[in-house]
Amino acid sequence: MIRLSANDLWLYYRRIMILGASIFLGVVWLTLWTGWHRQEAVEIERAKQQVFETALHLEAVIKTARDQVTQLTQWSNEFINHTPYVGSEPLQQTLAKAIAQSIDGAFTLDTLDNRPAKDRLGQIIALTSANDPIPPYEVSPANLAASLLDRMSNGQMTSDFLRWTYFFSANEDLLALTPWVSSQDALGTAPSIELYLQSSWKDYEVTRLGLPSNNPERKPYWTAAYIDQAGAGLMVSHAQPVYWEEKFIGIVATDVLLNFLNELLKTFPDPEGTLLINNEHNQILANREDTEPKNTTIANLSSILPVDLSTTNSLDKMNGLYVDENLLLASSLENPRWTIVFLLPKSLIRQRILKSYSSQLQLSLALIIAVVVINLILWHMYVAPSLRVARFVASYVTQTTSSPPKVPQAWIPWVNELVQAFSERRRLFQELERNNAALERKVAARTHELQKANEQLARQANTDALTGVYNRRFLLELLENETERVRRGESPLAVLMLDLDYFKRVNDKHGHDAGDAVLCEFTERALSCIRKIDRLCRYGGEEFAVVLPSCIARDALEIAERLRHKVAATPIEHAGINVSITVSIGVAQFHIGDNAESLLKRADDMLYLAKVQGRNQVVYLPD
Repeated sequence: MIRLSANDLWLYYRRIMILGASIFLGVVWLTLWTGWHRQEAVEIERAKQQVFETALHLEAVIKTARDQVTQLTQWSNEFINHTPYVGSEPLQQTLAKAIAQSIDGAFTLDTLDNRPAKDRLGQIIALTSANDPIPPYEVSPANLAASLLDRMSNGQMTSDFLRWTYFFSANEDLLALTPWVSSQDALGTAPSIELYLQSSWKDYEVTRLGLPSNNPERKPYWTAAYIDQAGAGLMVSHAQPVYWEEKFIGIVATDVLLNFLNELLKTFPDPEGTLLINNEHNQILANREDTEPKNTTIANLSSILPVDLSTTNSLDKMNGLYVDENLLLASSLENPRWTIVFLLPKSLIRQRILKSYSSQLQLSLALIIAVVVINLILWHMYVAPSLRVARFVASYVTQTTSSPPKVPQAWIPWVNELVQAFSERRRLFQELERNNAALERKVAARTHELQKANEQLARQANTDALTGVYNRRFLLELLENETERVRRGESPLAVLMLDLDYFKRVNDKHGHDAGDAVLCEFTERALSCIRKIDRLCRYGGEEFAVVLPSCIARDALEIAERLRHKVAATPIEHAGINVSITVSIGVAQFHIGDNAESLLKRADDMLYLAKVQGRNQVVYLPD
């Protein structure tokens, strides 16, 4: 049996106290460290979600410019199939008169200056050669320009940030643009119309990028940002080449004013940090810190982020990383390739974490102080007297002492009190564990709440805010999954593309409130006509799509007809007004070799035929 001296007992107990205190402090530190990083992850995830939602908002806004160019390009590409095109009779008369009165082989529509602003569809600046048909077709660039002015002027009225919409002829002999502007203002310092049109294909990036040598795939494209010469501010151009079969005819484009981006950034929920939008050229298109629009220079992202941005996806790779003591969050758009960049200082994140985590820190500090105080009390009230007793016992055994220490006469009851003291210490540790467990439960509950909030945000990201049905983003993901399932041979698949006929007239005649009511009522009727496994999605504006899993073409046609009759049967009542509405529907069946894009396009083509053939009908053409 090992005998310990009183001094050995004192040293042994001191080591136990140091070890216990170290373990306790380590547990407390680990708890604080994990809690701190958990709260940091919450703050970062909240900021990421805000950036992502802003990107979604920007994507929805910029879709107006893309749709404008896409619709005009589709019309231009198919113009040879629509001839003869009559168009606006006053415009045709003005155009014929301008050509007849041409000077030096050139003509304009400057005579429209005498008409009210609402009647000026646009301007044409051209050489008389633009009226010559392009072999082997029987139409000319001037015919196409006249038809485009009818359409460009309507689109221009719907979007404040669309500066100009225009068509450049590839023969370098015509420019058609809207809104109307005098030829003198359009030409600027150019000495003649002919030289201006020729230089436009050399000096303007928007025309050069559309050339077959630069764009053999005939894709739509966006230019780099530039300063408007007329002083409107920072802008970009969106364009797409026009082809008649294999013949390059020109480009259709629209100039987008970027002032609206600063207004968009002002709606960002987090008022702190640096928030900006840049493009693939690393030009800063908008910066929340700028109080005045840029009219002279365009800032580069390298002035804010001194890192290597030579690759287009470098910002995406740095998303969520710390760069120069700033948390970098980025969310990119696909078309155009713009990126919303949010820089949040690390010191600010720490302040927010500290503010959210202060109560836990105070509790942990109080527990540490309480344990230290309790240990001191235990030492002075119980440990030191017990050591004196131990020394007395040891000296008494070795007969090296002559008198006992100053303690109660009966040392056994005092030892019993010492046992009670250790019991008290055990109770305090158990209380500390209970407090830690309660703290963990609070953290777990908070984490659960955040998870529920994230799930709700995910639902909102897949749902159309007005109608409550699924949105385009959900539709594209669903079609990818469904087409993959069908390719495995599980079951058939059909898609309906729907478009409310003359919906713009409802908005123009009864207002947007009535239009919103019509959209909501239409979705309710549509949902009542489809199956539970079908999915109704809002594709954009008044266009909808229905995904029909396990459905052949015959059944899809029945559903489409039932839906069409349901919509047309009863007018929609809003604010005491009955609004009659009909719907055109295109039907497409999945075929071998299809993907989500081709299936959706075929349904859209059927919808287009339904429109051309008179609307309020269902069209399906089997292969």
